[in-house]
Amino acid sequence: KPHPKHNPYNRPSQPQKTNLPDKTSAIPPVKHVHNNPTLHDWLDIIAYYHSNQPISQADIVKHFTTRKKGALIFNQSSLSCHLSKKGQDKDQMCLESNPTALSANQVHVVTQPDVEEALF
Repeated sequence: KPHPKHNPYNRPSQPQKTNLPDKTSAIPPVKHVHNNPTLHDWLDIIAYYHSNQPISQADIVKHFTTRKKGALIFNQSSLSCHLSKKGQDKDQMCLESNPTALSANQVHVVTQPDVEEALF
């Protein structure tokens, strides 16, 4: 048996939501732009570590994240990797193998020799 067709449900209109922030006296936190330290920055950090012994790695991280010249954002585990013998050897190898390594955030790996010749 066929059922009679019903009209659509009439929903009450909802008030428009505004994206205004709530009124508060709190100061919003300063947002830091996260940039990975370059090889030059890591070499400066390592030199600072060796010239200021004895100093903990946590103090090094705190010093560089709060310095006036420009904050470098990194953590203690990254510092530990770069302070190890293997990490220092890797940094020196990158520095010797690539002329623009000091200003680069990442090492560029090229797998085809003809592309490498075209780049340099």
